[in-house]
Amino acid sequence: MRLYEYEGKELFKEMEIPIPKGEIVLTSEEALQAAKIIGFPLVVKAQVQMGGRGKAGLVKKADNEETLLLVFNDIKSRIQADEELLLEEAVTAIDEGYIGITVDDIRGVPVLVISSKGGMDVEKIAETEPGSIAREYIDPDKGLYYHQIIKTIKEAGYKGALVKEFADMATKLYKVFVENEADTVEINPVMVLDNNKLIAGDAKVILDDYVIFRKKNLQKYKQKRMNNPENNTKAIYVSLDGDIGIISIGASNTMMLIDSIDYLGGKPGNFADLVSGVDYDSLFELASLILRESENKCKVILINITLAGASLKVVIRGYTDAIKAVGLKIPMVANIRATGAARLEMGVDEAVAELKKVGVRYCDTLEEVIDTAIKISKN
Repeated sequence: MRLYEYEGKELFKEMEIPIPKGEIVLTSEEALQAAKIIGFPLVVKAQVQMGGRGKAGLVKKADNEETLLLVFNDIKSRIQADEELLLEEAVTAIDEGYIGITVDDIRGVPVLVISSKGGMDVEKIAETEPGSIAREYIDPDKGLYYHQIIKTIKEAGYKGALVKEFADMATKLYKVFVENEADTVEINPVMVLDNNKLIAGDAKVILDDYVIFRKKNLQKYKQKRMNNPENNTKAIYVSLDGDIGIISIGASNTMMLIDSIDYLGGKPGNFADLVSGVDYDSLFELASLILRESENKCKVILINITLAGASLKVVIRGYTDAIKAVGLKIPMVANIRATGAARLEMGVDEAVAELKKVGVRYCDTLEEVIDTAIKISKN
């Protein structure tokens, strides 16, 4: 789940990362009231999840109330009616930098990225000015040491007083990353003021859907999206030509399962993908969709549960409640693989027992469950 800028800055503020004074508004009346708190000049920013907002005319400056109303109405006309705007004090920067922490997909570890060139995509920085960007891979068991941060900052080209300021901000950003178990946290631009102090000009925070359920401070962001009528759809159904229904979560995991069934001689009949993350309601709807759609189309349903972060207990409850509600009209087979935090509330043996109670046949391995589903589909 990607946070809006103002939501990311709320997490930054909790970790004492400097941010501009700002207020979130929905109406022009709220904008005028916010301006009295912030003062002019200020910047009006549409809270939409897209890059290049400035080029799209969704970030504009206002020097007085008259200009504010014009700017507010112009931006509002370009976005959805329920999308909010962030009003912030206009900060004058003498330079811009970049700090980001994300998970490196190839090495499977976090990486700290610092650049003396902010305001553009880090990928473009790497292409056009590779000497201004530095990386430091982080051992998850040891964490990020201060000397690693200092080394990375100097490699990016910073000297003098700015080294300490960037080190302080990077240290706090790493705490945001770790404490929220995020996928990505990014400040771009890091605005350098004339007194060598830094302030976060923007915030990009991408959270792991699989851990939000156990992070109380993050659940409000999830709930807000669930309360939006446009986000009420929990799962999207996809129909295929075969006769094996698939209940699985995670796009890559599901695609692997579909390919494996096809490779081994079976024919996948359908699957569903979650829209809004792993929670009880989404899992219940996903399973219910497959059960209803498979009744007259498929000969068997295969459940594949592969978890590391999401709660096995929540997944099992969503699936078994759906089976009880919709009914099990055709055979269903399942396999479970769960490690780490996924088993905090329920172990695999207990999960297997719950599936068996509602008529699901359990298989010990992924290979066995695929083979069993294919055999049933051909009989």
